[in-house]
Amino acid sequence: GQRHVIRAPGGAAARRNAALDWLGGRYDIIVFYGEDFVPARTSIVGIERFFRTHPEIAGATGLILAADADGGGLPAEAAEAVLERHESHESTPNCVVASQASIDVGNMAWRASAIGNARFDARLTVEAWREDLDFPARMRGRGRIVHTFAFAGVRVAGPEHEQCQRRLGHAQVINAAYLAHKGTIGLAQAGGMILGALFGNHAGMVRHPGQSALRDRVRGNWLGLYDLARGRLSPDRRERF
Repeated sequence: GQRHVIRAPGGAAARRNAALDWLGGRYDIIVFYGEDFVPARTSIVGIERFFRTHPEIAGATGLILAADADGGGLPAEAAEAVLERHESHESTPNCVVASQASIDVGNMAWRASAIGNARFDARLTVEAWREDLDFPARMRGRGRIVHTFAFAGVRVAGPEHEQCQRRLGHAQVINAAYLAHKGTIGLAQAGGMILGALFGNHAGMVRHPGQSALRDRVRGNWLGLYDLARGRLSPDRRERF
């Protein structure tokens, strides 16, 4: 098929929105992959078959075949070996594993008719933390959102930048509060997310004192708490990173 490059400023959410605007209603199924995600060669065939045989499905997230000990991406060689083993199987289960309220935004497929005019929140520009909850919330009533084994892939580890870790730490606090403010999630759920991030990052820093990524994430957490105390619910802020 033809390949088109669509450019849009402002982060992943804005780029997805630009792609949706360009696609219009010309296609039945729209697939989104993250830049760190490598799909199996059988994924597109699996997606097409899955949506054809499950007409009640609005959106689906596929299987992550493997991850490192912390749930992150694999080194490139290990990821390639995992994909080769998966692709050697004759078939993958064309089944619904479970319904869910969130979706993996780096490994997802949607029925275009379910998306309609809905778009991703373009304010989630700096670090789209918990975007996996926000967009599916707008899909309520348009069909089931599920996890499936019908398509799969692997995340590949990339370089960790200090600035990115601070942004992530900030987003773990501010994005949760922002989503609660706009009504995507409840206050209790947002509070649990924030406390969980604070505890996990601080505990990790105690267990692994030499890990700079955790230290920078904690700095971002405290910057987020400072902004939250001032009532500044700005997931799109870029200064002081």
